[in-house]
Amino acid sequence: MIKRQHLREVILLQLEAAAPAFLPVDTLRTGIRHAGHEITDRILRRELAYLDDKKLIDSALPDLDPADKRYRLAAQGQDFLDANGLSES
Repeated sequence: MIKRQHLREVILLQLEAAAPAFLPVDTLRTGIRHAGHEITDRILRRELAYLDDKKLIDSALPDLDPADKRYRLAAQGQDFLDANGLSES
């Protein structure tokens, strides 16, 4: 099982790579699996809610399908990656 801190970093790095675009949950889950980690939908959504609450990511609800919540890297998330030597830029 992937550790929480590592999972959060993987999520932030995926969102950094896609910036400034918003990504759906399915895309994030696919990226996590390609990184070699299995994760349940419940755990991923819990971690996304945590990162959103901490203002490290932003979320948006599309008008056409509110169930298709999307996420992008927030300025504080970029600052976190930069401060921890994780940023790709």
